[in-house]
Amino acid sequence: MRKLQKMVVAVLANSLLAANSPWATAEIERTEQNANSEGIRPNVATHNYGINLWGYIDRTGKFVIPPRFDEAIEFASGLAWAKLKGKVVVIDRSGTVTTKILPANYCCDDAIIPFHKDIYDESGKKLIARGAKGVEVHRFYQGLAAFHLPVELGVHFYEQFFHDAAWSKKDGTYGYINEQGRIVVSPRFTKVSNFKDGIAIVEEPLTQGFLDLSGKLIDGQMHHGILHPFNDGVGVIQEGETYEFIDKNGVILASGFTNVGNFTDGFAPVQKGLQWSLIDKSGKIIRKLDFERVESSAEGLAAVTKNGKQGFMNATGDLVIPLQFDDTRRFHGGLAAVTKGPSRAERLKTALDAQNWNCAFIDRNGCVAFKNRFEGAKIFKEGLAPVLYGAKWGYIDHTGNFKIKPQFDDADLFSEGFAAVQVNSKWGYINKDGKFVIEPKFATDPHIGYSQVAAGRFAGGLALVEYPQRHRGIINKVGQSVFDNRQFDEEGNSVVHDGLMLVTSGASTPFGNGYFNTAGKLVAKCPSGYPQPFAGGYARFYIYPKTGGLKIGFINKVGKVVVQPTWDNAGDFAENLVAVSHGNHVGKGGYEGKWGFIDVDGKYACGLKFDAADYFSEGLAAVKLGDHWGYIDRHGAIVSGPAYDGAEAFSNGRGLVRYKYKYGYVDKSGKLIIPAKFEYASKFSEGLAVVTLPKEALPLNSKQ
Repeated sequence: MRKLQKMVVAVLANSLLAANSPWATAEIERTEQNANSEGIRPNVATHNYGINLWGYIDRTGKFVIPPRFDEAIEFASGLAWAKLKGKVVVIDRSGTVTTKILPANYCCDDAIIPFHKDIYDESGKKLIARGAKGVEVHRFYQGLAAFHLPVELGVHFYEQFFHDAAWSKKDGTYGYINEQGRIVVSPRFTKVSNFKDGIAIVEEPLTQGFLDLSGKLIDGQMHHGILHPFNDGVGVIQEGETYEFIDKNGVILASGFTNVGNFTDGFAPVQKGLQWSLIDKSGKIIRKLDFERVESSAEGLAAVTKNGKQGFMNATGDLVIPLQFDDTRRFHGGLAAVTKGPSRAERLKTALDAQNWNCAFIDRNGCVAFKNRFEGAKIFKEGLAPVLYGAKWGYIDHTGNFKIKPQFDDADLFSEGFAAVQVNSKWGYINKDGKFVIEPKFATDPHIGYSQVAAGRFAGGLALVEYPQRHRGIINKVGQSVFDNRQFDEEGNSVVHDGLMLVTSGASTPFGNGYFNTAGKLVAKCPSGYPQPFAGGYARFYIYPKTGGLKIGFINKVGKVVVQPTWDNAGDFAENLVAVSHGNHVGKGGYEGKWGFIDVDGKYACGLKFDAADYFSEGLAAVKLGDHWGYIDRHGAIVSGPAYDGAEAFSNGRGLVRYKYKYGYVDKSGKLIIPAKFEYASKFSEGLAVVTLPKEALPLNSKQ
């Protein structure tokens, strides 16, 4: 079930709207997808775009337009957008490129339309906007259209909604008008959807509601959860990880599901735990479904997934188009865009053939540690490092010899004696003898790509995992699920940070919100505002003042505020110091301001004078002055640079830097101890780092 989005749709792309990150990082901005500070891997494309070719099938599964497009979008009024040889084109139902114009609502159901009638208030007597000047009117649905009222008109005519207005109304508000230009629903919402099935979704700061055509909330309330559109007379409310169905009278029909699809012809697919089923409107299970994922239906057909392949089922749960596709779009006008492509093994072979480098390990002096070369490699943890050799991943020890022979499709670092590995698209855990201790059964959404780890690293005896059905959970070291009824705030691939787990699930959690230890005991309550996971003994939280923007503060592990929320931006504590800033958030994810460091008492260790700053590690922190990065000590004195295009936190006495698109290392005196000569490079761990060297024949290791 997809979340309600603001009324903007990107053409030929799936746009993910990420919240502005409220902190800075000095991790080197890498343009390549195959390298990060923990290792280097072949640049195998993990998405279908640019690799698979798209075509269109009919309701029998037969191709009516053969696969030949780089991308393809659903049809509307007999036309569709597609991408052919890098160029966006319009095609008709035969697949022929045409010069015809697509309908105005093709990519955006809420497209802004020309509207020049006078707009009046609810009484029909007070003129709000002559000729709709300054007002944006969207397409009409079921006799009503959403309109956007700019803040200057809103303050003048609807002062009650803008008096002491929340920060989220600074860009104006939304309401609904009829075709005569008369306001039917006053402009008091920050976002709205079009009416569908007689119901629209409206949003106020932090809440959403279902609105009927008369302008009334169907159940008389706004919800803190996420609402999904009505279909077949039924809507969906999502609270944390739990879904429930609601009818137009505000009556809850069924609840307690971990995922759902929409109702069609009286039936809906639902998920509880790992099992998908089909229910009727009374909530009764009609049949169980043998799929890992079920999408909402369109024109009576729903995409389903099993073992990484997709097909379509009908409204009663029968598989009517076999599982054979790598990706699919919804049916529209009797056609659906689908794609098939090369297997993961074929993609990897293509990547390796094109690769002009191999991986090697170097020591802290820059010398190659052992002769072995690998097609990919990650850093050492707990004495072992994952390496790619002969298109399979295994693990080597510090001598470069294989401790666990290459046999996996992917592999992660060891943590608490276990490492996540992938076999045939499923992830499990092995011990240091290479034996499975938790069998492969975890998998991500296939749209994300094969390299996405579905089994997180263990911390405090717990790991975050994802099941093929898009259900996330937490397991212990024997593979048992724990805390399944809580909604944890995850960061990276773990839910345990600094020994604590953050629970932010709202009213759906009987345990309440707060910071819990790994035994499930509440250690600290969440502060008011938006709490974040702990790091370095303290947790960041931020609030949105009515004056606008956001402010950041910190609490300690008993929940006491130690740094008041006065900062516009901040990082995480490390070595009892944290980077903070005063400035302005600009655009999507942008920030302008000066950075400095404070201690746990909120006192300056270094004033606001840097253009960006990272966390302290081994007594040094990477900072940016102008366009270049360098390192400072705890008093703010420059130790190295600024002379580099990028710099990362120190590890094992070495700082990874980038200069003119090459990577090297500085020591703690600021000296460039290993010249910037590597195309890719990782940080040091256990005295070794991964770098790339010009490609040569891989030396055979007799001990593998």
